[in-house]
Amino acid sequence: MNPIKSENEATTEPAKIPTGNTLIAQILSPATGLAVLGTAALIFSFYRAGQLANLVVSKDEIQQVKINATSFKNKAKIDINSQDVVNAVDNSDAAMFVIAGEYKQAVNEAMRDLTDNPPDNLPAILEAGDILSQFGEDKALAFGLLERAVSMAPNNQYIALRYAQRFISNGQIEQAEPKLQQLAQKYPQWNDPKITLAKLHFLQDQISLATTEFIGLTNAADLTSRQAEQVSLMLAKLGRTADAFAVFQKAASGEPQKTFYANYCQDWLAKSPESYQTVLAMVKSNLANSSADGNAAKQLNLEIKHAALLLLLSRPQDAQLALQQAINAHPNNFDLYVLLAATYNALGQTSRAETTFKSAASYYQPKL
Repeated sequence: MNPIKSENEATTEPAKIPTGNTLIAQILSPATGLAVLGTAALIFSFYRAGQLANLVVSKDEIQQVKINATSFKNKAKIDINSQDVVNAVDNSDAAMFVIAGEYKQAVNEAMRDLTDNPPDNLPAILEAGDILSQFGEDKALAFGLLERAVSMAPNNQYIALRYAQRFISNGQIEQAEPKLQQLAQKYPQWNDPKITLAKLHFLQDQISLATTEFIGLTNAADLTSRQAEQVSLMLAKLGRTADAFAVFQKAASGEPQKTFYANYCQDWLAKSPESYQTVLAMVKSNLANSSADGNAAKQLNLEIKHAALLLLLSRPQDAQLALQQAINAHPNNFDLYVLLAATYNALGQTSRAETTFKSAASYYQPKL
């Protein structure tokens, strides 16, 4: 991979980027890096000790990370304090493999991104920590990377939330819950920590508490369409189907670019809808190529984006046909069913939309 250079970067020949364990040791904090690599000899190496000591994140280094931050996959620079960092992770090739259930390939892709990019590449570090903490074997490395991401962008609430969510994924509830409560208190208008806490209570079989929390969230004036989709699905899981579908309709209605399904394409689109047609043509071309290549993960990911783009272009009939064909190939995929429910809603077929929404909810696995 050839990451984009910073605008301030010198034009001289760049230094070689270390790879493998050397790079990982540079990325991690001193203690974590040494523990993960298990190289006791390095502890007594003055050279290595000095090199690792430089990894303590100072204010100056955070500023430098802001200047040099680039995302992986040859994308433009990212503001390290924005949600764009997490969005880049969630739209990466590794995330695509996760959607398709190909977890080993997801881990391999995340590690490739980590070693192919500079050691201060925040999206690559967060991606590797996020994927490895869920599907990798080396949990110490995974959480070391997540901790490193938090220290590189201490004011990024979205990275802090993802860090807490991965503690939950690994059953470390006692560490996650206080972090979530702190985020909810620090950012009272931000609903994501509250939604995550409510999901956690649901998974802990605290059904009454979770129901109260999700019902309360339905009245939140600043609930985004993406958050409304999550709330609706959880209410369906809790047996509140009438409330659930009403919230889902809100998430799927209005200006297409403000609906929940726009999030499926957020990493592919420019700020204006004029780009939709161009991206749609590209997705169709890639679909044909992935079908010929036999790449199931890429195929599914493109089918999801294809349907979402058709909805964004106000072409629900075409989206319906595309989704029904995709469901024939992937009959248990949640994303396809929830998009089909949105399609029926756009077509004014309320009964079919509600039935399909219930099917989507049955396949939905709460993500933390």
